[in-house]
Amino acid sequence: MGYNFGFNSYNFDIKPENYDKYYLFRYFPSLNRLESFLTKGIYMTRADKFSDQLECVDFNNLVEISKRKNVVSLLPEHNPHMDIRNLQNYINKTINELDEIAVNIHNEQQKYHISCWYISQNKIENELMWRSYGTDHNNNQKGFLIRINLKDLMSNMFMLKDLNPELSSIVFGSVAYYDFNNEKNIQKIKYTGFRKHSAFKDESEFRLIYKNQYLPVQNDIFLKLPNSFYNDINIIAHPDYELNDYHKIRRKIETDFEQSVQISELYIWYKLKNKLQAKDKLVTQ
Repeated sequence: MGYNFGFNSYNFDIKPENYDKYYLFRYFPSLNRLESFLTKGIYMTRADKFSDQLECVDFNNLVEISKRKNVVSLLPEHNPHMDIRNLQNYINKTINELDEIAVNIHNEQQKYHISCWYISQNKIENELMWRSYGTDHNNNQKGFLIRINLKDLMSNMFMLKDLNPELSSIVFGSVAYYDFNNEKNIQKIKYTGFRKHSAFKDESEFRLIYKNQYLPVQNDIFLKLPNSFYNDINIIAHPDYELNDYHKIRRKIETDFEQSVQISELYIWYKLKNKLQAKDKLVTQ
């Protein structure tokens, strides 16, 4: 399925009559990130900045990596035909070859800018996503999520072209997950950004991808959004917020952006968990 307004779909087989059955979630690790979204639009992260280092790796590089996947675990006792020095030289040669592959991958990754969303037929929050993406663990900050019905997102797609003429090559669709250790699963695909290792399958990703074909490398890219998009979203605060902090932030967002912020449906369960942990500490003291 494709669209004639400049955005293209890939690996996206949800039929329009079923759009209203799906929900998209975007988790933010901090208040600053939420405010950036409400002010500037969707931030497109450059692929080389992802924690997953196998983003946007093309077919040839995946094959070359797969050929070397077992070399670094070779043990002398399993290779009696090689003396230890030759075996170590062989391993070092492979590591150097991986370094060269890594440089090629990094250079290619810098061309891709991606926005990742969790897609589900269930509108309930995902606790794993809260822990993985809705918290800034390094700075001890709690975040937010936005939720939008897929039907509402698609209805806004038609306005994105006019707002973002320089990003007309954006492709959207669902990620396909493969076991990269099985070479039979490594096939050529049209857009490498929609292929990930099966270890990430629980993320159930829907993506927006922009490929910058031209140098110099761009750092910050935002997909500007129409006001109607913001009218269709729900904003939900992290379930571990204290009520007083939640109300302060709710009033701030309402004042600055005319957006409401909901308390998490998991709030009472987090509160109960914290109370149980406190009692457990008293018992063990």
